[in-house]
Amino acid sequence: MATEQQGPPDPEARPEDLPPTGWMQGPEFFGSVFRKHHEDQLRGYMTAVTRQLYQTWQDPVLPYHYGVLASARDFLDADKDDVAVIMAQTACEIATDDIMTVLLRRQDLSDGIRAWVNDQIERSTTLKDDRLYKLYRALSGDELRKDQTALWEAYKRRAELRNAIVHTGAHAVKAQAVEACDTALDLIHHFEAVHARVVK
Repeated sequence: MATEQQGPPDPEARPEDLPPTGWMQGPEFFGSVFRKHHEDQLRGYMTAVTRQLYQTWQDPVLPYHYGVLASARDFLDADKDDVAVIMAQTACEIATDDIMTVLLRRQDLSDGIRAWVNDQIERSTTLKDDRLYKLYRALSGDELRKDQTALWEAYKRRAELRNAIVHTGAHAVKAQAVEACDTALDLIHHFEAVHARVVK
């Protein structure tokens, strides 16, 4: 099993063991590039969904978080393990936002209460946030942290690694990036099962 590597790389590591250089500029540059890519992808997704409404012969368009996770896999295949972890966590956050939207829509809430709830969770994008998790559990009846221990622990590890990469310059090793992508897919499938149970 690969050991977790955080902080600066080992000065005695072989060149092929070091993280790639030159692919990531400063955080402002990366942030603007990611936002533009995200906006382009979302625009393309909305176009495809609209087209599908009028052309029933097309293959179904998967939810947007699948596209983001596919990008994470592409970065994984290109040995950009740090970006793969970031994108996989982004896919989780988009899927979390989607399931919360579905769950809230099924409640008979007044506009004022719905606006208050949305304001409370607006900046909460991860179920590591206790407020968001408690709301999710109350709306879905899903005890994710207790009933899916392996999935929850893997999700927490990779969410923390994503934060370390973005905020402290840590680096992921291949096994961590693979786990991040696999965990994101498992979480998305779990949300789909919750959705099917709640909406039936």
